[in-house]
Amino acid sequence: YSVVLVAPFALGLLFQTKAFMGRIIALILLIVSIYCIFLTKSRGGQVALAASLGTWVYLWIKNPKRKRQLIFIAIAGVLAVAVAQSTGYREDESAMGRIEAWSEGWQLLKSNPIIGVGKDQFREHHKKDTHSSYVRAGAELGLLGLYAYMGMIYAVALTILSVQKPVVDEKWRPYYAGFGSFFVSYITASIFSTRT
Repeated sequence: YSVVLVAPFALGLLFQTKAFMGRIIALILLIVSIYCIFLTKSRGGQVALAASLGTWVYLWIKNPKRKRQLIFIAIAGVLAVAVAQSTGYREDESAMGRIEAWSEGWQLLKSNPIIGVGKDQFREHHKKDTHSSYVRAGAELGLLGLYAYMGMIYAVALTILSVQKPVVDEKWRPYYAGFGSFFVSYITASIFSTRT
């Protein structure tokens, strides 16, 4: 997931710089980061990369009609991938391990709803990690901790949206698009990995 950070900023450099060498460097960084994510064979990393690239394009383009079209394409893509991945998931040991861990996280949250079972205590109750920041925050920190975690995410989202105003100087757009897209990739990756 750390490598995903390179992709949106490499895209910004690629589209913002006029220098030939700068574009070559940006293209190399982009290709290397995408290839590294491919080599990990991490489905969560690939989903985070797709979320990052899609968000970057959404934040980069200015035409509202194109933005709506991109949202439609993204929803169709997510549905297509979900349908394709849902067949045979019961034979996937990794997927079933996560589902079991998420189920245990839900049980822990129900049994300790306010303050949870305590920080870093999930593994004391289940043999495998949650592989989800949201499940871990709820199970270990209860509704109070989950509220605080989601509140931090919400505050960052509001900040990123507030700086995306159309009056922003053109030279800052790659940075805002980069931060916004990496933030979305973090939110997406947190579904499949523990980053609380």
